[in-house]
Amino acid sequence: MNLALTERFGASRCILGRVDGETATAVAGVGLGIAGIPQFASLPAGRGIVGRAVRTGATQLVDDVLRDPDYYAASALTRSELVTPVPRAGRPALMLNLESNRLGAFSAEDAEVLEAV
Repeated sequence: MNLALTERFGASRCILGRVDGETATAVAGVGLGIAGIPQFASLPAGRGIVGRAVRTGATQLVDDVLRDPDYYAASALTRSELVTPVPRAGRPALMLNLESNRLGAFSAEDAEVLEAV
């Protein structure tokens, strides 16, 4: 699934994460720089764009991560990000995180499609 999402959205990386309480843990990933992900495998909801998605339960579309005050650099290559929480029983249970090394790589339409996935 990660490879299909990466190809569909033209992402450099796609990460699937499991949400346990207030922590998101990467469980699968594909793409550029994925080998470095284990050192950043868990992220508290208080940190990063992924953490904001977990906290708010809302999709996060960020055209330039370096201009986002919540950005937590897990990869120096990331320039834009699209994160969608997947709810279960009204709370985020999983998250889909697409990253790109291009500015503005994702659109509002991409966000809608990812939410539908």
